[in-house]
Amino acid sequence: WWPKRVEVMENMVRKYGFNPVRIKGPETFESLAIARKGFPRHGMQFCTIFLKGIPFLDWLDEQPKEEEIIIGVGKRREESVARRETEEYVYNSEYHGFRTLWHPLYLHSESERNALLERAGVAPLKHRSLECSPCINANRADIKALTEDEVVRVEALESVVGKTMFRPAGKMGAKGIRQVVVWANSKHGNSKKGAFLNTTDSSGCEGGLCGL
Repeated sequence: WWPKRVEVMENMVRKYGFNPVRIKGPETFESLAIARKGFPRHGMQFCTIFLKGIPFLDWLDEQPKEEEIIIGVGKRREESVARRETEEYVYNSEYHGFRTLWHPLYLHSESERNALLERAGVAPLKHRSLECSPCINANRADIKALTEDEVVRVEALESVVGKTMFRPAGKMGAKGIRQVVVWANSKHGNSKKGAFLNTTDSSGCEGGLCGL
């Protein structure tokens, strides 16, 4: 259903006089993982660079040089410690083609952000964006929400790459997406490190960026 959500948002911005554009580069998450024989990690998120950053910058380079382009991003200080120092404007942003970067919601709380969405006729999401599903930084809730098709897709890619998408050390020893799903559905505090090393049963699975 995620592509349908994207269409809803595209129709909304058209209503306000903007022209939505879908930007896509030549690479896919699968092709990157296979070529690099591994998955992105925190601090080494080559997925963001090659799937978002470079295609976006290539698109910017195609735009008329005389046009002023301001990049708007929905980053908010409230979201995390890492974003606590977010400023409203970053001029000549290196990661945005040296254009002006604007964070119009940088002081907004989540409830204020949701109120704006509702006023525009859009229901706020109860989870993070699903543009990457699952994201390498997925938490328990994200993993629990995965559909069987998504689990099968990750499982197949892990087999081809020869490595797991999620590090066992960060998931109480769970190795491979099936065991990670078991970990996500376990109760907090009930799992000991290594508890899933020999687990293959994924029953109970409820079976769905990141951003620049």
